[in-house]
Amino acid sequence: MTSFHRFRDLPTELRQEIYFLTTPPRVVYLKTKHLNLSDFEELWKALPEKDKSSRHFLKWVEDKRLARQDSYLYSNAPIPVVLHTCFESRDFLINEMGYQLTFDKTSNGVRTWFSYDRDILLIPHRCGSYYARESAKLEPSDAAKVRRLALENTAIFLYELYQTKVRDGSVKWSNNGCVPCLNKRLMAFTRLQELLLVDWTRDHFPSALKMDAGYPEKPSPKRHGYDTRNLWKCVKVEESCLLRTLYNCGFRGCESRQGPKISEPLDKGTAHGLADWGTFDTRIARLESQLIRCQSTPFPPFGEWRVPRITPVHLIDERQEKILQENQKMAVEQLQALRRRWDQALQDRKARLEAGETCMTTGEHLYLTHNRWPEICWIEKDIFSR
Repeated sequence: MTSFHRFRDLPTELRQEIYFLTTPPRVVYLKTKHLNLSDFEELWKALPEKDKSSRHFLKWVEDKRLARQDSYLYSNAPIPVVLHTCFESRDFLINEMGYQLTFDKTSNGVRTWFSYDRDILLIPHRCGSYYARESAKLEPSDAAKVRRLALENTAIFLYELYQTKVRDGSVKWSNNGCVPCLNKRLMAFTRLQELLLVDWTRDHFPSALKMDAGYPEKPSPKRHGYDTRNLWKCVKVEESCLLRTLYNCGFRGCESRQGPKISEPLDKGTAHGLADWGTFDTRIARLESQLIRCQSTPFPPFGEWRVPRITPVHLIDERQEKILQENQKMAVEQLQALRRRWDQALQDRKARLEAGETCMTTGEHLYLTHNRWPEICWIEKDIFSR
């Protein structure tokens, strides 16, 4: 059956369930369009000119508040098609699912459909740069309603956090100097429930991963404002940690990508926190504690603020997710091959560490010199962390 002509005969509850299921949560990338006086003049020229003397208004408006607004916020995210299907579906999305036109910044008015309860707001983020200033242009009244927020290029805040054992035997955390900058960006989001720290995006996906993958290099062009093909998807960073490590060590290309760090002990032993390698629970807890510490000074203009749930993700499309899954499968096979290759050296290493000896066998020495430290941690993760 290709069409169904008795949709109106279905029970109301079933029709509403269909409206809900056909409107998945979206990633809404909020951008800024900059205007200047020439843009305003073009808009002015488009109006019917009944009196040539009206041109003097252009000089008058130039000095007024509305004309001094140099930008407006917009998004290219596809509009939920059910909003424009029929009156009933539109009413359900607006009144029951909370969709509304929002992010009003200037006299240009609201331009973006957004559900504060379902959608993810994605804004650029660069510490102390043009992008950070642009993200700050979001109106506080709008920011205070956002529940799920994604910030570009912020997964590094977790990557730079790691534990190291110092000479006296105590464990020390690395210093993350970017936390105050992150905290400043979050202050206006007083009702935030989830924070997505973004690493790879659809437009910044490692090029070497796409080699010989059998997929087109670029997604199909957008057909119209309701086109839901190639929607952005949230893929947890943990699902690509193994791939990233082996990839940085020469697996499928040599393009360098920043990833999680893990400290190497001075005594050539196993890494501290090896059981957590490839996961982010401990790092997230540390980042949350740092954000709480930054909140020791109250900020009355924004009201009470609580640390949201933090998740590191890649924001990629379905085509790139398939590429990632294929390469991750190859990375698992590569790891298994490495463990088979260095099986005897691993047995020697485990026996030496359990006995508390310092003298290494030739096989263990070759194993440690041939592999990079993050790669060693993956090889040893399931062997030494039991």
